[in-house]
Amino acid sequence: MFLVTFHSGNVRAYSDDGCEKSKAVLSPEPQDAELRALRLFLDGSLWVANGSKAQSAILGYSGSGSSYSGGAPIVEYPAAEALWHPFDFTFSPDGSLCYVSNQDTNVVARFVVGPGGKSMTPADVAPALHGTFLHGTFVASSCKNLCKVRPTTAVDEQHGGLGVTCDAKPPDCCKPTHSVRGVLWTNGALYVADEPGNAVRVYGDDGTYLGSGTVPTPVHLLEAFGHLYATGTGGIFISNLVPGSPASLSFPAAPSIQLENASGMTIGPNNWLYVATRKPTGAQIVVFPHPEAVGAEPKPFPVHADPEFVLYVPG
Repeated sequence: MFLVTFHSGNVRAYSDDGCEKSKAVLSPEPQDAELRALRLFLDGSLWVANGSKAQSAILGYSGSGSSYSGGAPIVEYPAAEALWHPFDFTFSPDGSLCYVSNQDTNVVARFVVGPGGKSMTPADVAPALHGTFLHGTFVASSCKNLCKVRPTTAVDEQHGGLGVTCDAKPPDCCKPTHSVRGVLWTNGALYVADEPGNAVRVYGDDGTYLGSGTVPTPVHLLEAFGHLYATGTGGIFISNLVPGSPASLSFPAAPSIQLENASGMTIGPNNWLYVATRKPTGAQIVVFPHPEAVGAEPKPFPVHADPEFVLYVPG
């Protein structure tokens, strides 16, 4: 079963062979839904990021297959000041920590997961950061003057600060047009897609900046079979992951897989790579082989307009 979020509206479900099973997976549908990342927590509950300006939150649902209910906020803005327009999130290996990328604050915030995964609270600012930062900041912005955000210490991109592109209209502050995107904890480190910085940046468990790999406008990240996959301009860029050396990235100059408008990725049945194409018309889930893929090549299938993230779940 594939669960897919879209630029707006509810999560939709598609069977393994591409048939639409549900147009409304979540009950109730989140307020002003602009859903982005979705992941299963350790207990099987479904966590979903709502990037809406009306309700920036990580929401929790219980259920299975194509039906989930609940929607209680696990953490939300403005109680968590860094959590504004969340895009992606990832868990530490034991599920005790959650790292969330936020487009309007342009930071990755770290949260401590409460008992049973029902709540989260901002962790301390990363030990590697020195200055004034939003509560819970783990990776900081290179801009200290974002619109409607408390002023913070800017961290230069050379030292791991996240790039940001600003709208030209506000004369006295930066309104982000492009900012931080995907996050992924794997290989003993946090990997962050810095879209305007054209880099996948890597951070240690105390927030120390370890280095980066070059990818043009990276957005989505996925680990599979010892490789790191990043969507970027023209397709998907693939690097080996070196155990014990998380910043040793070797992305090619050109896409490893050519695919315009690539967005969310997931490993589906028989270890095939399923990738959504983010288009207003003609959007689909396309399929590519992995070294571990088996069986006959699955067929691509159409999906609703502007897919964002895709997650394969039992069902």
